[in-house]
Order: sequence, then C-alpha cells, then structure tokens
Amino acid sequence: MKKYDYDINKKDLHCYCLSDLHIGNPQFNKEYFEYALDMIKNDKHEKIIILNGDILEISSKNVGNSAFKQKIDVNQQLELAIDYLEPFKDQIIGVTKGNHDSARILKDFDFDITQVLAQSFDVDSVSQFYEQITINEQPYKIFALHGKGSSSKSHLALGKIIRETEYVDANVVFYGHIHRALYGSTISRVNNKYNRKYYVGTGSFLSYHGSYAESHGYTPSLEAFTRVDIDKNLNTKVNIFNIDEVQPEMINI
Repeated sequence: MKKYDYDINKKDLHCYCLSDLHIGNPQFNKEYFEYALDMIKNDKHEKIIILNGDILEISSKNVGNSAFKQKIDVNQQLELAIDYLEPFKDQIIGVTKGNHDSARILKDFDFDITQVLAQSFDVDSVSQFYEQITINEQPYKIFALHGKGSSSKSHLALGKIIRETEYVDANVVFYGHIHRALYGSTISRVNNKYNRKYYVGTGSFLSYHGSYAESHGYTPSLEAFTRVDIDKNLNTKVNIFNIDEVQPEMINI
C-alpha cells in the first residue's frame, strides 16, 4: 500500500494529471506525450501522477467505424501504455476508468482492462479517485473523475465540471473526457475560514486535425496537459501546458 505523506519546504509538490491519451488512435500525438513524460522525468520536485481515463483507445465496432481506424490492437495499446509509464510507477497514485478503456470492453466482455493497467503500477483502477494526502502533516484532498458528455465552449465546460463535482469535499478536482485543459475556482466559508477549491479540466493528447471533433465542426481544442503545484502552506497553482504555447512545432496539421 502506497503512503502519501510529503514533507516539503522550499519546493512545491507537483501533481500531474494525464488523461485522454487514446493510445492506438491515429490522432494520438505520440511526440507531445513524450514531451510531457520528459518534463515529468526531469522535474526535480516531489511529484505524483494520476491517470484520469481513456489512456487506451479500444475502439469498438458497436460505436461508429473507429475500430477500423485504430493503429494498433488492444494488446499492443496496453503494452505501449505500460512501457511508457512504468518508469513513473512510484509516482502514480491513481488510475480512473474511462469510457474508451473501461466502459466499452467491460460492457462487451465483463473485463476491466484498466485494472490490468493499474496493477502494473501497484494501484487500483476506480470510477472516482478520492485521496487525502498529507503535506507537512496537513491534509490535502484530491478528487479525479474521467467524466462524461461534452460542451462546445470552454466556459460551458468549466460550469459543467463545477456542477457535477460541487458536492465533493476536495482541494482540487480533476475532470477528463471533455478534451479541454482549463481551470477555475470557487470559495466557500466554514465558520471564519475561507477555503478555495480548484476545478481542472485535464486536456488530451489527441490532435484536432483529422479528428472526430474537427469532422463535426467542434471548436478546436488542441493537445494539452496540466500540473498542479502545491506549496508548504497548501496554496495551489494550476499550470496548463498547451501545445501551441510550449511546443507549436509538434502540432499535426
């Protein structure tokens, strides 16, 4: 059982939440994902990683024609994901179930492949990840959910995340599925103390060009991932790494 207690002084704790890789999809941006992994590898801070669903594509013939387009089969998708992420095994604290990599194969075969993935990192796959870590003996609550549905605009997507997770007592909420990297926060008052809660859309590693989103005329949402920095006083800062801002030459057009 992993224990999540961190003593930090000058350097923040970095929490990376990676979601919607869709390994096996023709639009999976392998180069940008490897850029993200290099960033994590070279990060000298204490760090933790959450895998927030749809790590694998797992196309189904029961859903459109995507099964004929995926580049590698399910076994290869799983093997590649493990190969990519095994070096970060000690930092991975949770894996959530996505609609692609869990719901589809679970429905057809009563088999949870995300549990196989999670067990490779000595954690469980869950529908909702909820963990209280401690930073300098202070509790900090993290909630992650793959999510469902979609929103055509970023401000609507943020409102959706807040509505669906406002019941959760957490310092930060991570929400996948919508393929948008964004964040916002709300304030609540408990007696004479004010608490800020952050809501983070975790982005994706799917290229917009040639995608389902492009073919249906959805507002462009480019590859992006997120990192939350937590300091010794539990102050939270959300960082978004948009491909067009940090590695524009990796955009596939």
